[in-house]
Amino acid sequence: MPDCQSGKGQATSGQIVKVESRCQTIPFVGRGQATWGQIVDVLKSWGKIGAACLKLDRTKQVFKVLLEDYRLMVWLPVHLDFIGHVQSIVAQMSEQMLFKVGVTIDPELRYWGTSSIFDFAGGSSHYAYSQEYAKNKDKVEYEGLIVVTVNCNREAIEALEHGAIKFLKQLFPRRCVNRKEDQDSKQDRDEGSGDEAVGPHFLYVAYGLPRHRQSEIGLPHSASSLEHEVSRHFALAFGNMKPGVSLFKPLSKAWAACVVG
Repeated sequence: MPDCQSGKGQATSGQIVKVESRCQTIPFVGRGQATWGQIVDVLKSWGKIGAACLKLDRTKQVFKVLLEDYRLMVWLPVHLDFIGHVQSIVAQMSEQMLFKVGVTIDPELRYWGTSSIFDFAGGSSHYAYSQEYAKNKDKVEYEGLIVVTVNCNREAIEALEHGAIKFLKQLFPRRCVNRKEDQDSKQDRDEGSGDEAVGPHFLYVAYGLPRHRQSEIGLPHSASSLEHEVSRHFALAFGNMKPGVSLFKPLSKAWAACVVG
């Protein structure tokens, strides 16, 4: 992962958080859960589903990694309408954004092609969303990935993925780039079939501009400063940044709204 690409922490809606990165400290406004404690509270509110996830050691390990990278957001629902939650997130994104729904046991690996936790022998890192192969295949300049729910049961998360894809392809046919609508019961290409496949398993939404649109409007693929890159990232994703306004300031009621619920 390149320098200046990740920063610690995420902000709940309307909250300014200092992001400790490899390059500098900056504030930004985001959505979802900002700390492991907030994630625990949400999982506990799910009852048996969340309790089962919390029993797995890897749950905390994976979420800690996510909280340290602004491109890997954590946005869990505060209710059990998981598909409605995914729909709410996509609806709040900029209409320019394309997206893809998927399942993984390691969101960092799925986005970057490298893992801080797992050692996948023979893994296919070129399938990662940050890599040219995935971008060319989907014709999307991927900007980030949002973890929208988690489950310790692979079959349960695959069923949610299947339902979310069918629902979202009907609502957003021009924006959803998932090709298959049938339930995928195979492990991700970047995941093994041994002990590392136990879980937890994460449902995510990866998103970005169409590749031709990225080139057309002249957006940079890399930024000279983390502050500029984070600003661009959230502006592209949620369309709430305006020229001439201070970076990372809440600009609308939607931006300052509570976690989707």
